[in-house]
Amino acid sequence: MSLLRWWRRHRHPAPPPQPATPAFSVVDLLKYEMQAEAAYHAMYDAPRAGAKDCYDDAMINLASAIEVADQLGHADVVSRLKARKEHVRKVYDSQFRRV
Repeated sequence: MSLLRWWRRHRHPAPPPQPATPAFSVVDLLKYEMQAEAAYHAMYDAPRAGAKDCYDDAMINLASAIEVADQLGHADVVSRLKARKEHVRKVYDSQFRRV
């Protein structure tokens, strides 16, 4: 018996491929959303110059939360977060942006 024949008879099948794990989880979504809300609330306590930094943090975290929700397939959460992002923008424009 040749070595090749023996190998073909005794080799084990390859294990089935593992399902791909998502790059993000619901925990990431909640983390970004909580950080965005914390930054939004910090806008009110920050000095005028610091409000811009808080606004930027809120917008970045909301954008990240929207991306995660989109990748997880939560269309309702995506639309809710987009509305929240627009609300934060309007509040900043009306109360904190210098005219």
